[in-house]
Amino acid sequence: MKLPNITIIIANYNYGKYVGHAIDSAINQDYEGHINVCVTNDGSSDNSWDVITEKLTGETTSSEDGRIHESEISDKRTIIAINQENAGASVARNVGIDYCMSRTDAFCILDADDEASPKRVTKFVNKWLENPREIGVVYGDYDILDVNSGRVVREFKQPFNKKVLMRECIVHSNALISKEAFLAVKEEDGEYYDSELHGPASQGFIGSVEDYDLWIRISEKFVISHIPESLSLVRVTGVNQSTNMNMEIYNKNWKVIMSKMQKRNGIEV
Repeated sequence: MKLPNITIIIANYNYGKYVGHAIDSAINQDYEGHINVCVTNDGSSDNSWDVITEKLTGETTSSEDGRIHESEISDKRTIIAINQENAGASVARNVGIDYCMSRTDAFCILDADDEASPKRVTKFVNKWLENPREIGVVYGDYDILDVNSGRVVREFKQPFNKKVLMRECIVHSNALISKEAFLAVKEEDGEYYDSELHGPASQGFIGSVEDYDLWIRISEKFVISHIPESLSLVRVTGVNQSTNMNMEIYNKNWKVIMSKMQKRNGIEV
């Protein structure tokens, strides 16, 4: 059986110090199928774009405006670099997803300051292929690295439970999402990740619940499956959106998520 084509989506804003490591970890997966590594540089003001384009080591094609570059670095690995004005992580991911949709069976999300275990894609795909029509998302555990102290702590996620999901986001953002799941929950405005829930950092936006909203939408139509194994290294840098979230911002965003859910279920808001 031909292995599914996978796209690893990396949205980057001012993580020039780390994004190269994220890209390398995506390229160096032990997965035997084809992987597109799609990096959207979301208007970074640091050296991120230089770091990203340095990874384009194979035969490279570019769009006329110089905004998109593709490089076949091997027969099973393609790097796609997209440069855009700062619009937020949701838009950056959506741009990459749309660009790669026609060539992809499933997507793996990887934050630009994180790294994927070499076996992560293989593990995710194997779990997904146990029931590809029913499973829409696969997620795992991860190790948290505090870059200031050097301390590493294992984060154990619990098996998926819809009731628990409605209380807290138990699914990690670095997950596999099937193409069918994305298409099934695509919103009327064409977005997969809601840009209202993760806007541009250059404008002072703080928020990181766009993935939570996505998991709730997907859980209404697909199974979400957990692998009890650490498959990512997550860095805590002090500037992460999640660490800067406060209850006021969270509650505001939660109201948006709930309003959308009520609308989907025909409940007047």
